[in-house]
Amino acid sequence: MRQFTESLAATEPNSSKQPVAAAQGPQALPQAVLDTVTSLAFAIDAKDHYTQGHSQKVSAYAALIAEAMGMNDSEVDEIRLGAVLRDIGKVGIPESILNKNGPLNPEEWETMKSHVKFGAKILDPLTPLARIRDMVLHHHEFFDGSGYPEALTGENIPLGARIIAVADAYDTITSDRTYKKARNAKDALAELERCANAQFDGAIVEVFVRTLRALPNPIVEVAATTGPARGI
Repeated sequence: MRQFTESLAATEPNSSKQPVAAAQGPQALPQAVLDTVTSLAFAIDAKDHYTQGHSQKVSAYAALIAEAMGMNDSEVDEIRLGAVLRDIGKVGIPESILNKNGPLNPEEWETMKSHVKFGAKILDPLTPLARIRDMVLHHHEFFDGSGYPEALTGENIPLGARIIAVADAYDTITSDRTYKKARNAKDALAELERCANAQFDGAIVEVFVRTLRALPNPIVEVAATTGPARGI
């Protein structure tokens, strides 16, 4: 992982007279760099057939929320990329933990939680992605302060992270996993509403539920590739 982050730092544009930090957002980086980090995120998904396409679907749901909240195109694109990259730090988690067929013990759970810090560390060299780095670091914070890694509360949690948390939970609930069967969209939306203002930002849940209930097909389907999501 150290070698990977060092290689990203070497590709960041820094030869201009303008400080790199002044240019923010994915558009400030070479396409090859974005392709590298997104390919790593998709590779993590592909290690387990249960999670193939998960990042693409979470990205589609998160973008849908951002659009419904009236964000502009560049903001939506940042949310979309943040959702794809949110679990990139799982590259640093042992496969014995990632693919365990059963509940994690307390020590394993602490190791699993460290993926958000690993992900932030991977993105550290890419200063134009500072906001996305914060989404990756904080997408497991809970609105009531009971999440991790910093137990942030309410609007202290970056908005993008709060959006991604709702999108991630919905796709997890509506997808098969080794430890559970998928639930239908109606049940998943009801679960999000039950956890509003505790685990999730209630205002974001309200937007997401209203938007999905208006769609004829509220569950995204993707091919088992790195292509774009479809269904929304």
